[in-house]
Amino acid sequence: MIDMFLEEFLKTFELHLEQMTPYTLAASMLNEEGARCLDQLDAIDFAPRSTV
Repeated sequence: MIDMFLEEFLKTFELHLEQMTPYTLAASMLNEEGARCLDQLDAIDFAPRSTV
């Protein structure tokens, strides 16, 4: 779905969009040392997992 949206946006406005995930946003704000620390973080689930 995301790829379809990006394609339509490009066709309509002749502009390329760049997906901005929380990781890429944080990495763009940090210096080299901060980016290394970011890479060492563990992922966290924010919703409980199903027990079924």
